[in-house]
Amino acid sequence: MLNQAPQAWQALWGVWRGVLFEGALPRTTKELLALATASAAGRADLVSLWRDALLRRGLEAKLLDDVGLGRATSLPKRTRLILSAGARLVADPQALTEDDFVQLRRAGLGDAELAELVATCGVLAALTLVDAALDSER
Repeated sequence: MLNQAPQAWQALWGVWRGVLFEGALPRTTKELLALATASAAGRADLVSLWRDALLRRGLEAKLLDDVGLGRATSLPKRTRLILSAGARLVADPQALTEDDFVQLRRAGLGDAELAELVATCGVLAALTLVDAALDSER
């Protein structure tokens, strides 16, 4: 279906690339977040896309499997908090509580990084929605 509207796909992908390559949150953290959110949403084709990209960047398959299962205990606490909060935010924007934001701040995220996390999750939610809609079309 997206091949019928390449400008729409290019625009969405361009927003993702802008979020991915800009800002204070590390690119790898954002890509891990993409993998975590796709896994939580059950979007197999997106999981494959993000997993392959992270493997090409040299991350270990075991770590990526753990991220996909929501149990990446080998990652730093800050990264684990970002992945957990982000996956919940993509699934349900009302899911994050004040306590979640307190924990993220204690882990060192400032206002700019929190805003970037929310923006990243917004783009990931849009990608997830498009993927799900196309899946129902297939």
